[in-house]
Amino acid sequence: ALFFALAFVLSACTTVSILQSRPERADTLAVKNNWRLSAYHTPHFKIIAYRPASFERMAASKAPTDTLNVYLEGDGLAWITETRLSRDPTPSEPITLELAVQDPNPRSIYFARPCQYLTPNDLAQCSPAYWSSHRYSEEVVASMSDAVEQAKRESGARRVRLFGYSGGGALAVLIAARRTDVIGVTTLAANLDH
Repeated sequence: ALFFALAFVLSACTTVSILQSRPERADTLAVKNNWRLSAYHTPHFKIIAYRPASFERMAASKAPTDTLNVYLEGDGLAWITETRLSRDPTPSEPITLELAVQDPNPRSIYFARPCQYLTPNDLAQCSPAYWSSHRYSEEVVASMSDAVEQAKRESGARRVRLFGYSGGGALAVLIAARRTDVIGVTTLAANLDH
């Protein structure tokens, strides 16, 4: 009986997760860890972000670190098959957000990639090229660097440390190459040619 009760509870939890949309999964994870949804507007894209609820107070605080930890999402669900593009590149599982919410640094932020986690109306304005052939284009790299700069100013940080998962790792390297305030880059399963 105990085994069946446990199996029922676990299957109920799994069912709730399966029934949630991709953005709802990220929202649930963020709220559970006291992180909040935010959006950064750049000349080319609306970039969705999650950050600790205390993020805005960091500029006025004397926190022990002046480094902003930036987590960059991977390519997400860019392709349905090897030859068929997805209609929405939002990740099926928010792996990078799961890493970000574990960071004890209150000056931490998670950035989705352009076109991820958008409303259907916003997504309609975003070309599929930006999650396929142009995912590392000048407008993508410049926009992500601009969002990092906005977050850095808001947090009161002077330096930036970049963490990138999968395609976010390649993007982290491209962003670091154009900035002088990056003190470290960490990649996880990045598509880099070592």
